[in-house]
Amino acid sequence: NHRSTGGAPRRSKGKNKKPSVEFNCRWASGLIQWQSAEEIRICHRKSLVPPQALLDYVLPKGLHRNGVLPQKFCKWIESGLEYDNILDITDHKKNGHGKIEVLCQYDDGDETWQPPENAKEDKHCKVLLGAYAKKNNLYDEPGWEEADGYWLEAVHDIMCTQRRSNEIIRLVAKLYRLWNKRCDEFGGNETDSILFGRAWKLSTEIEKHGGKIKLPLHLYNALPKTLHDHLENIE
Repeated sequence: NHRSTGGAPRRSKGKNKKPSVEFNCRWASGLIQWQSAEEIRICHRKSLVPPQALLDYVLPKGLHRNGVLPQKFCKWIESGLEYDNILDITDHKKNGHGKIEVLCQYDDGDETWQPPENAKEDKHCKVLLGAYAKKNNLYDEPGWEEADGYWLEAVHDIMCTQRRSNEIIRLVAKLYRLWNKRCDEFGGNETDSILFGRAWKLSTEIEKHGGKIKLPLHLYNALPKTLHDHLENIE
């Protein structure tokens, strides 16, 4: 939920400031705390798109249009409406200041002109911008020099994510087979059987939560070296 503190935001200076609006946030760590709209925006300043949970709360209530929330916060919220639904980049031009703008097409049929810089923090937009530049042979044109890098970086990130996902799938399967085999040979209560069982359970969670699986050296070496990036030898 949200509330008005009835006073100026803690960071603001001067008189006649609007009351600060705070949101009761539950973070991924489980921590629950009240934070001002501006504090939330600053926490996510590296992302063009606001968290989906925040959009799901603010938009249905129309809080970004009732004049209570800070202007920068409202613009940030509204940016989420655009970037989440972009389908394609279909054209480009130079505006009155000589700056390049690209025509973005959204899934609701709308089209808007945006500066290419808006793609810098969004992987999906990077791919679209790079693909448009490649299709129209723009990489060597003034103002488009970085577009090649956008595309390559985005594709590299996607490939790395897919590679990690595939490795974890192999890790889960391998640990399950080792655990099953050990249980068949020595029973489920044997020390190494228990360790393999715990490792298998942890392997099903690391893609979401990260981290490495700790194993003693003899069990660590039982897995192929191609999977050792996800393991830690505790001896």
